[in-house]
Amino acid sequence: MNLYLRELNAGKKSMLIWTACIAGMLFLSMAMFPSFSGGQTGLDVNALMQQFPEDMLKAFNIQALNFADPMDYYTYVYQYAVLAAGIWGMLLGASILAKEEGEKTIEFLYAKPVTRGYIFGWKLGAVLTQVLVFYGVLLGGSMLGFAAFAEGRYDTGALALLCLAVVLVQTVFASLGFLLGSLVVKTRKILPLSLGVSLGLYMVSVISSIKDDIEALRYLTPFQYFPGIRVIREGQLEWRYVILSLGIILVSLTAAWLVYRRKNILT
Repeated sequence: MNLYLRELNAGKKSMLIWTACIAGMLFLSMAMFPSFSGGQTGLDVNALMQQFPEDMLKAFNIQALNFADPMDYYTYVYQYAVLAAGIWGMLLGASILAKEEGEKTIEFLYAKPVTRGYIFGWKLGAVLTQVLVFYGVLLGGSMLGFAAFAEGRYDTGALALLCLAVVLVQTVFASLGFLLGSLVVKTRKILPLSLGVSLGLYMVSVISSIKDDIEALRYLTPFQYFPGIRVIREGQLEWRYVILSLGIILVSLTAAWLVYRRKNILT
């Protein structure tokens, strides 16, 4: 339990920054909704968007959006929240497991009556706690944004599902980060590798959006599992991608544990 509290305390600054930035981005984006909807400027953004090439609209997932509808508009900025949450999840999972080696504090931990399972389990618990806190703030901030700038016109259930999709993708990346953190020996490589994997998967997501005939690409990148427009149109998360996400989380964490328990981390 002491390790769990220590990790929460050590990570609170990072959590506050990432949470405030992502939730704040969504809130401030909703502040621009009246302009996008034409309520203040009279500008028809929907007509303007139709002048852009179709592939460009697909790349940014805006080909089927109605910018006069607050929920549709929200799904436009939602995709960037998913990207940011994925990057943070990857960094969080990778750094929390590998930092003991980088900071040379693993010897101190092993001087106490703790096992590797204790270390792994409580660090994972700290990550999941931060994810849950993030979900609450994200949902609360989004609801405030709709109340303030969209006259409260939103579906609470759909909004909760969108925020749940964000943290589910974030947890997938956190589990991949755990696996990366268990494999990497030199902790200074954690940041570039985490960013490389996250942005690489985002590029695959962009390609899969443009190439409708390559459906298999959707399975390769978590950024494509829960497109915002599908969530609000169908009123649910696609179960095949929920199951796939949970499978990736389970396999990644299991593999991370198998590597971590055999890893020589005292050298």
